[in-house]
Formats: sequence, C-alpha cells, structure tokens
Amino acid sequence: MACALGHEACKRGFRTFYANAPKLLGALKV
Repeated sequence: MACALGHEACKRGFRTFYANAPKLLGALKV
C-alpha cells in the first residue's frame, strides 16, 4: 500500500505527500 501511495504522491506532487507524511507517521506511532 505504501508503494501505491508513494506512486500516487509522485503524480500529485511530493510537496503534498511531505505535508501529510508527518501526520500519518505520527498517527501510526501513537
């Protein structure tokens, strides 16, 4: 799933991915 999200992020723009990455990682580590 991470690969699919990463590939989608490539299409939309890494800026959007990096903007949400900290929130997603934080939620997973909670």
